[in-house]
Amino acid sequence: MKDDELPEATEELEALVAEALVRQGELLPTTTEEVALLERDGIAFEGELPAKLREFDPERRKPAPNSATPRGIQQVKPRRAWGAMAATFVAGAAAAAIALLLLRPPPAVQVSSEPAGLAAPASSTPSEQVPLIEIPPLKRCGKDCCAGTDCESAKADLASCPTGRTCVGCTDFSSQDSAYRLRLGNFRSSEVVDQKALEALDVCVRVGGSPWSCEPAYQDAAARPMGRLLSTISRAEDLIASVEIELRIRGANKAYGAWRSGIKLGPNVMCKGLGVVLEEDNGRHVGGLSVFLEDVFYVELARAANAAELLQKKRSIRFGDLEATVLDTTAANHDQRYVLTLGPFGREFAERVRSELAAKSLGASLSFGADYRLGRP
Repeated sequence: MKDDELPEATEELEALVAEALVRQGELLPTTTEEVALLERDGIAFEGELPAKLREFDPERRKPAPNSATPRGIQQVKPRRAWGAMAATFVAGAAAAAIALLLLRPPPAVQVSSEPAGLAAPASSTPSEQVPLIEIPPLKRCGKDCCAGTDCESAKADLASCPTGRTCVGCTDFSSQDSAYRLRLGNFRSSEVVDQKALEALDVCVRVGGSPWSCEPAYQDAAARPMGRLLSTISRAEDLIASVEIELRIRGANKAYGAWRSGIKLGPNVMCKGLGVVLEEDNGRHVGGLSVFLEDVFYVELARAANAAELLQKKRSIRFGDLEATVLDTTAANHDQRYVLTLGPFGREFAERVRSELAAKSLGASLSFGADYRLGRP
């Protein structure tokens, strides 16, 4: 069938369908031909007529044969079929229109491009429209490494570090700018100790000439503001010179066990930490704990009064191999309550990160994170 024959064929199909529906009583007659067709088939209209049409009797008012029509009076023709058609014309027309709409296929919707010079409607919120800043991968583990998951030359026992470091060098741990914070594990007693007595003990630490810093000997890290991290930041040279660790009853100065020595900084200690055994003065072991050296340099991108503002800023920056974190702080200034930060890192790497951010016009500063609520185990 040719394209120019489609309209004519469609009209014929619609006419046949409409006629069939009229014959079956599914569609009301709307034309004189349809009414005549039904009357010829003996199908009468069963709907309700208006009151005046119900009173109309064409047989009673039909004039006698050969009688003349009175002057001035117009002869009335039989109107039953036309009356039925008049009563149903509006409803029939509406039904026919609905039937045609159902039979016709929906018109095709034409899709066109946006006219030139008109801006496309906004499809995202303002926070999603912030330009994304790309920060390339910055972690590089050279061939002169000795430990960590990213170190290809690491020995088997140093391939994975409990401290979380992924690349540990072989030297240069005691440079002038190196600084660390000690993280303490829970105290493990050499003898069976009552839980209540254990919870009354503290582990106190002093590095070089710094003041003593005490933490519960045994307590869940989540219950400590800084996790198991000591608040004191120690220089590498002080850690090498002298570290003192004592087991005390909380509130007392007497030591029930102690460890006094310097810490030799090297790949093993930086990767796995150090096991410390506490002894009485007579050399009797009372227990032990693990000590880890943590990096202390954070790179702060911003501070704000609410975390949502910082999360929005975080979404605008894509880091290749780093992860920014929003942390709560103990800052007294409400506007400084939350911080968006990276780290902790060693001093050299922290400077590299800050320089890369500055190259992308992102202001950043180095911080020790002294007021961070880390909650780190």
